[in-house]
Formats: sequence, structure tokens, C-alpha cells
Amino acid sequence: MSKKSIYITIGIIAFVGLGIYGVIKFAIAFSPGSYPYAEIYTLNFPENSVQNAIKNVKIKNSKLLVADSTFTDDTIRKVHWIHNYYNLNNRTIHTWTRAENDSVTYLAFVSVSDSISKFNWENINKDFSKYENDKLKKEFEINILYKIKQELNKK
Repeated sequence: MSKKSIYITIGIIAFVGLGIYGVIKFAIAFSPGSYPYAEIYTLNFPENSVQNAIKNVKIKNSKLLVADSTFTDDTIRKVHWIHNYYNLNNRTIHTWTRAENDSVTYLAFVSVSDSISKFNWENINKDFSKYENDKLKKEFEINILYKIKQELNKK
């Protein structure tokens, strides 16, 4: 094989590889849905049970309540989602729930704000390094999701 054919082969492979990478990045940028980077958890409970569990967890763990007056009821209902906010280690955690059907609810960890008062949101699975992202998800799972699951399983 000559040098010229090796260079052509490497060029074609690089071109195709970069093309595939570009298509993937383009698809993510225009991915369907309002929260394409959210970490989604499936709970086998109706949405009203999940919301009641969230309320009970916040009552029992008042440190999870967000102090900012923007979120006085701490839960905001949108058309397709019920948004919930938590204070976790002086960061505001944004989540939502959405019913898949009468017995399954999705709970999504969407974003984090470093400051409770500024609300400069950074998306989970997008805006953090892998290490920080994994750390945040683990903190969320231990301090919030696990408690919600415990509350749901009491019934």
C-alpha cells in the first residue's frame, strides 16, 4: 500500500468520523423535548402518590426546602410537568414529575443552581464535568430520590 493510499484512507476515515460526530452533536442540540439532558428515573406509582411522597419528604427534611420567595409553594405546575425544587447543600435542585400512565411516573433531575438567590441554572448531564455530574446525581439519589422511594414504599 502506497503512502498516498494510506493518507487517502486516513482522510476518509477522519472525514466520516467527524461527520458522524457532527451529526450526533447537531441532533443533541435540536433533540426533541424540553429537557433533553435530564436524568430520568421511573417510579412505579401514580403521580399523585409521588407528589404526596415529595411533600412528606420536604416536611420531614425541612433543610430541603428552598428559601427563595419565588418558590413559596415549592412546587410549580406546568402543562405537562409538575416542577419541584429542593435545597441541597446550598444549591437549588430542579426536578419535574410526569405521569406516564395511571401507575408509572417519571421523575427527572433537570438542573442545578449554585446560588439559591441567583438561579443560574446548569443542566445535569450537559454542563458539568463527568466527575461533578456523577457526584451531583449521587447526592440527589441519596438525599432526595432515596427518601422519596422510602416514603412511597411505606404505603
